[in-house]
Amino acid sequence: MIEGLPFAHSPHGRTHVFVNDPTMGYSLHVMSVEPSGNEWISFMAMRKTNSGSYRDVVVVMSPDQPTYQPGEKVKVYCTCTGAYEVTDEDNKVTEYPSFDLLFWEED
Repeated sequence: MIEGLPFAHSPHGRTHVFVNDPTMGYSLHVMSVEPSGNEWISFMAMRKTNSGSYRDVVVVMSPDQPTYQPGEKVKVYCTCTGAYEVTDEDNKVTEYPSFDLLFWEED
């Protein structure tokens, strides 16, 4: 390992070094994990209030089923892909920041 460079270990035992790349790391609360076509969508929040509600929701996409569970807090490393749109039953569209999951670790 090169001293001074940021790195992390993936759940697959690989070491990743980040040098001038768009990788971001966030500590997030897992709200839900759902299959969608050939990928998995995780709704996560940056904050959880004392009353248990979630704030600052983001969407994390993964080609493989993640092993984290709703209710856990995990550190995810991902790249920003734009926005993910959700349409409710009243046809109201809500956009959430969207990320592609690279790897994650327990927080």
